[in-house]
Amino acid sequence: MNKLLKINFEYRVEISYALFFLALSTLLIKSELIYESLAAYLNIEAPAAMSLLFSIIAVLNLLAGALRISACAYLGSEVMMKKEVQAKKMTVAGPYAYVRNPIYLSDIISMTATAFAGNIYSVAVLFLGKVITSSLFCIYEEENLLKYLGNEYKDYYDRVPRFIPKLYQYHNTDILAHKNYSDGMKNSFYPIGIAAGFLAGAITQTYLYIFIIGAIAPVGWFILYRKRRI
Repeated sequence: MNKLLKINFEYRVEISYALFFLALSTLLIKSELIYESLAAYLNIEAPAAMSLLFSIIAVLNLLAGALRISACAYLGSEVMMKKEVQAKKMTVAGPYAYVRNPIYLSDIISMTATAFAGNIYSVAVLFLGKVITSSLFCIYEEENLLKYLGNEYKDYYDRVPRFIPKLYQYHNTDILAHKNYSDGMKNSFYPIGIAAGFLAGAITQTYLYIFIIGAIAPVGWFILYRKRRI
């Protein structure tokens, strides 16, 4: 079991992209799109519902992007980009003071929001898929951190939630911790690109610009990840 968790963790990025393409395949299923259901529910024209939904998706991706950039600024891209668990030190400042896995939380928000551009099946695939796989990533990562960092991490593990942020920060937060927002932006920019695609889609009321603009950032980020992966 531990070997499977290890493989799952080391290929976490590839698994996330595979989930996304699986969600895209659900569009082949004959089913009402979410914006069409929204139009019927709100009794508005379909293009207006599309603009409303795409705007909401864009905002959620902007929020997810801000969370991811902030988390990477504190964690450091050299840690985030590596295949193996990095257990040399703890990061408990910034968003890590409120939730143990802000980067995974950001991915869940971004991918689930994006799934609403499709149908109910795409939402189910990405939401359930990301929650389940991210939980498995966390189990393996946390086991290693507990093993190598001991009681220091155990206290943090017991006090800070895995995915749902608490309202007050961890008591041992390092408020003077080093952070590099330039590094965070360079290595966590893709939700911002997705948001730009959906804003263009909301304005033009078409899916075309979502695929043209929104796909650039995730593809670019994946290429960057593959180059930096150690």
